Amino acid sequence: MNLDAGRLVALNVVVKDNALLDDVEYVIRFFHDLIERIGMRYLRPPEAVIVPPDVGNVADAHADDGGLTVQCIISTSHIAFHSWTLQNRFRLVVDSCKDYSTVDVTSFVYDRFPVKEMSIQDVPYAQPMRAGTRGRRRTDHGSAQAQA
Repeated sequence: MNLDAGRLVALNVVVKDNALLDDVEYVIRFFHDLIERIGMRYLRPPEAVIVPPDVGNVADAHADDGGLTVQCIISTSHIAFHSWTLQNRFRLVVDSCKDYSTVDVTSFVYDRFPVKEMSIQDVPYAQPMRAGTRGRRRTDHGSAQAQA
């Protein structure tokens, strides 16, 4: 495996209807189909945790309003999903040292969820890092900046 290949894609998604965001069976099926779509394989299948809202602390702007967290380990890294059902939002992270198509992931999300808005962070690992740097940060505009 070429360790200079692969990518991390993080999607922040706002949906028109939150009905699917806490549907455990639906999101796990989404994972199975996504894995097939981007040509990955499981080391550990998806595990789901329902996150209860912090109802005793609703006045706190930082209180957790609950949702669903699903994650799996793939042979080349991991995939994670977390929803904030009351806010009609979810975040999907696909991280792999095997390259895959960002378009396949984003179009698949559009096919499976009633997307209203989506922001995309796409970090390709195709460029080797210099010794002494901790990583590379890529903005939505495509410029990469080394972080010391």
